[in-house]
Amino acid sequence: MGLRTAASLVGSLLVKSYDRSMRVNDALMLRGFDGTFPTVHEPLPMRMPDIARFGSLVAIFGGCLIL
Repeated sequence: MGLRTAASLVGSLLVKSYDRSMRVNDALMLRGFDGTFPTVHEPLPMRMPDIARFGSLVAIFGGCLIL
């Protein structure tokens, strides 16, 4: 494959991906997307049981990696 062919391939890929991203952006704006995802409620603050569960999961997965 020549340099001209490779450059043409990369250029075509970049142009097509840019065009596609603009079409997706336009479709999102037409549907009223404002850049944030709607949530049902505000996230709860992390408490001690949550931290303990996370720590135990990290320990379990870490143990699996050692084996």
